[in-house]
Amino acid sequence: MIGANTGTTLQLACDFELLTECYDNPETLMWRDAGALAATIAFSATALGMTSVVLGRAGGGVLKAAGIDPRFAAVGAVHVGAAVASAMR
Repeated sequence: MIGANTGTTLQLACDFELLTECYDNPETLMWRDAGALAATIAFSATALGMTSVVLGRAGGGVLKAAGIDPRFAAVGAVHVGAAVASAMR
């Protein structure tokens, strides 16, 4: 899908408990910040000649399987990989 044979998926997470203590109505801030971070990762990967795709998943199951503290909320993921030579033509 993104022209990469291998890569790394970065799962984004937020300490929602801390965010709730700092802000009123923190949900929108959490999702906006996650989107800005995902876009920045994608722009940076492109600038470095890499591939990236922002994944349409929150990833709560990933955090749970990794044993991450339940107070953390999964807020998205970005897959980053090295570009395949044929995809760069």
